[in-house]
Amino acid sequence: MELSQSQLATMLGVSQNTVSNWECDIRKPDFDMLMKIAETLDVSTDYLLGLKDF
Repeated sequence: MELSQSQLATMLGVSQNTVSNWECDIRKPDFDMLMKIAETLDVSTDYLLGLKDF
């Protein structure tokens, strides 16, 4: 699934700037948001954290 930062931000209820900050490693999502991202993208939190391949 290819999403723009803006599309993902809308799905998560955050700003596009927040998603950009995550991607650029300026900030990190908190635990609850990490869970929401995993659910939204239908992946595991281990995958998001780089601990497991897709």
